[in-house]
Amino acid sequence: MNWQSIETAPHQTTVLLYCPYRHDSNPERVEVGMATWGERVGRQSNRGAHAWATHWMPLPPPPSVEDGERE
Repeated sequence: MNWQSIETAPHQTTVLLYCPYRHDSNPERVEVGMATWGERVGRQSNRGAHAWATHWMPLPPPPSVEDGERE
């Protein structure tokens, strides 16, 4: 999986979002969210929490759990 330009992100799909450093109160980070570009999906919109996302990547598959193993 490689990072892709935010312009190609699917809408209404939860993905990994890369937000670059902008200033001390908005540090570089990777978040889980939707790249909705202003569309509201419930309370989520990348115009709010993910306004500075520049790249996205699909979520990785969840870890497999061996038979009999419990969390």
